[in-house]
Amino acid sequence: MSINKILLLSCMFFTAVSAEAACQGAKWEVEGKAETICYDEKTDVRMSASCQEKSCEARALVEKARTLDLKNTESRPKNPGTAYCNFLNGKVVMGENSRGSQTAFCKASDGTLVDLSGMAQHASE
Repeated sequence: MSINKILLLSCMFFTAVSAEAACQGAKWEVEGKAETICYDEKTDVRMSASCQEKSCEARALVEKARTLDLKNTESRPKNPGTAYCNFLNGKVVMGENSRGSQTAFCKASDGTLVDLSGMAQHASE
């Protein structure tokens, strides 16, 4: 095997390992489906593990939420994360982890998830 092939295989291995290590997420059950949710350092919000590896709609929702001013919205829910999710055409869903803790997520059109409270906090910064 040539040195170039060995270097390429080594690079591919370490890239895969580092991507996996970057997300040591928690398992959540959302709408009857197992989901891995990770902390995203770029946005300071928990979102679907798949968002760590590629662009996703959940990350786009978080960024769009920063541009909105929902203070004067007439039918504003008490939870600001819910308001952002609804306004951005997401779907509010509940998740439960193995310890029984529950949290609300915003489900984007591509099926990726973002934590509602984190999305609201990111938007208000």
